[in-house]
Amino acid sequence: MNEGRKAEPEVEEAALSSMVRQHGAVAISGLVRVIHSCKSDRLRVSAIDMLLDLGYGRPPRARDIADRDPPPFPEISDDMTPEERRAAYIQLLKMPARR
Repeated sequence: MNEGRKAEPEVEEAALSSMVRQHGAVAISGLVRVIHSCKSDRLRVSAIDMLLDLGYGRPPRARDIADRDPPPFPEISDDMTPEERRAAYIQLLKMPARR
């Protein structure tokens, strides 16, 4: 019937995720076992890193942060009211430093 046809990528990914989640508890207990019983610091640190990524999510990489566009400078003009100038000044003070 559908021999030779590939399933939709979303369907394959969903099926794979489901299969992996069935073994999640075993995988986590294996990582914990490595942390407590392994003599290799390299393996222990790797297992700790994996567990932290699973529990808290992977932190953004430095280049991901650096590639973000900085917010635009506020518009400042001569016809602004004192309140508008003050708001623009406060906005400038809150902006991150640019390199």
